[in-house]
Amino acid sequence: EFVTFPQQIFTLVNFAVLPFWALMIAAPKWEVTQKTMRSTWPILLCASMHLSMVAYGLSQPGSFEEFQFLATQGFVKLSAMQEMRQYPVFVSEEWAHVLAWDLFVGRYVYLDGLEKKVPTPHSLFFTFLLGPLGLTSHLVTRAIVTKDAS
Repeated sequence: EFVTFPQQIFTLVNFAVLPFWALMIAAPKWEVTQKTMRSTWPILLCASMHLSMVAYGLSQPGSFEEFQFLATQGFVKLSAMQEMRQYPVFVSEEWAHVLAWDLFVGRYVYLDGLEKKVPTPHSLFFTFLLGPLGLTSHLVTRAIVTKDAS
């Protein structure tokens, strides 16, 4: 089977984020984990994959019409977003977008937990799986542990 660029990016970004999540969840106190996650390069790596997918998508025939449809319909109609899912470029771009943002939020949760001495594995797990729910979990945990809701 011929592997397309969208398929490659989809696979690459899925595997690219996993080591960072594993480090933050399984080895949060390890010096390598702390050094890696204090750096912005994990986020930039994922963001560059997302950017490459955007650039590729915009270079494809019909991309202007697809983008115009997304910009005018996709943000206001569920049916339009469902229709966009038929385009592999859109799916790969959106998935790379989600994984990069989730890693960004996970990095915040991890670093904030280190700084404030708040346990984070459960919140990181939820961030990895459910995005905003993990951030909410961290903020609630932090408020309980530090007795500070800010």
